[in-house]
Amino acid sequence: MSIIAVTVIALLRSSVSIIFSEFWQRLFSWRLSPSLPDLASKND
Repeated sequence: MSIIAVTVIALLRSSVSIIFSEFWQRLFSWRLSPSLPDLASKND
């Protein structure tokens, strides 16, 4: 494998993990605070 391919795979994996962690963080915060009307109002 070339260095470029390894770098691209590493970047994709890190970005996917960041997206999933952000998703779970929003999901858990929404679950813990059901008083919020919806997730849209939470966006800055």
